[in-house]
Amino acid sequence: MYNIIIMKNDRLDRIEKSLVELVESQKKTDAQLQKTDAQLQKTDAQLQKTDAQLQKTDAQLSKKIADVSKMVGEMTGGLGKFVEGLVEPRTIRLAKTLNIKITEIRRRVKGFYSVNGTEESREIDIIIVGERKNKKTALVVEAKTTFEPNDMSYFLEWYKRFFDFFEFYQDYEIIGAVAGGRFGEGVELNAQRNGLFVLMPSHGIMRVLNKKDFEPTILRYN
Repeated sequence: MYNIIIMKNDRLDRIEKSLVELVESQKKTDAQLQKTDAQLQKTDAQLQKTDAQLQKTDAQLSKKIADVSKMVGEMTGGLGKFVEGLVEPRTIRLAKTLNIKITEIRRRVKGFYSVNGTEESREIDIIIVGERKNKKTALVVEAKTTFEPNDMSYFLEWYKRFFDFFEFYQDYEIIGAVAGGRFGEGVELNAQRNGLFVLMPSHGIMRVLNKKDFEPTILRYN
């Protein structure tokens, strides 16, 4: 009988010990869950803050694009006046910076190319004609109020064939430039990679976006 009581007491001790361990384990688990919950709340707050910052940045970009478009519309009243009012004066300054001795400025110059009875035409908004380093030189400018990626792809594709459309300039060195009230994503970089000057309005005046040491690609008729 005495042995039975001892065995029961041992079992009770083990059960009590197990219960104590279970309670302690539960306390640790609860503490870890509370810590995890706090971390999740902190992460959620950070995500909300980041989302708010992204929305603010997006709003600022949208406003900047709208402001530029409005400025172009108000100051120029369309592509024709955009070219006349902003692009041409800055292009003349660019030509002088390139040491081109200007002899003539031609606007909306149209060129034609015929092959197998099919005729194509292309138009350039501004061609500044002159002389540079004792060589006939022309600064060719394509302008758009908005220059999207497909516009740039189209221009680059036919610009490589410039002398096909404009045979008159076959004894000229050709320097290219593009001007836009706004450029789509990647357009400005694509233009510079292809050796073109890039002009864009900022604070009411037209600016050249290329770095000072930029070397333009010069087209020559072979």
